[in-house]
Amino acid sequence: MGVLNKKPLLIEKPLTLDYETSKKLVDLAEKNNVNLMVGHVLLFHPAIKKINYWIEGLAIKYAKKDFIKKQKLYNDIQKEHFAKEPNAQIVSEWIVRMNPGDFNPAHFHTDCHLSGLLYLKIPDGMERDSGGNLHFLHGSPTIFYTNQYQVAPKVGDTYLWPSWLQHFVYPYKCEGERWVMPFNLVVAYGNEATIV
Repeated sequence: MGVLNKKPLLIEKPLTLDYETSKKLVDLAEKNNVNLMVGHVLLFHPAIKKINYWIEGLAIKYAKKDFIKKQKLYNDIQKEHFAKEPNAQIVSEWIVRMNPGDFNPAHFHTDCHLSGLLYLKIPDGMERDSGGNLHFLHGSPTIFYTNQYQVAPKVGDTYLWPSWLQHFVYPYKCEGERWVMPFNLVVAYGNEATIV
C-alpha cells in the first residue's frame, strides 16, 4: 500500500466504502506523513451545472448564428438539417492555473465541435502584460492578412470558437495566478444524439 511505502496517493472517490476504513486510511497517512487526496468531480455541483447550462446556451446561439450566416451556401439537404433546433452538450471541462512564466503552446481540440474558456481569475497588471493574452492562429501571414488575433481577458469573459482553431498563451510576467475554465462541446441538430 502506498501509504505504508510513504508514497503520496490520489484516490478516485469514494475514498473507501465505509467511514471506519476511511478513518483508518487517513490516520495511517497522517502517521506516515503522506499526502492523501480524493479526486472530486464538480460536474454535478449546482454552481457548475448553472455555468454549464449557460455555456451550452451560448453554443446554441453560436450554432444558430452560424446557420444564418452560411445558409446561402448550403444545398437543400444541408439547409433542412441545419435549420433544425441545435442542441449543445459539454463533453469535457477542466481548470487551468497558470503562474508567471507559464505558457500554453499552440494547439487545437479534437472530438468536439466547439471549444471555449471562461476567465475565473486574472492577476493585477495583466492589462499591461500581453503575455497572458489568448492568441488565435489561422493560416499564414501574408500581405493584407493577419493570421493572429489576440484578446486581453477580463474576469468573467467567455470565449467560444471552432475546435479546429489553433490557440495559445505566451508566458506572462506580472505577479499572481491566472485561472481559466476551458471546455469542449458537441452540437447536434434536431433529434440527433449530442455525445461524440
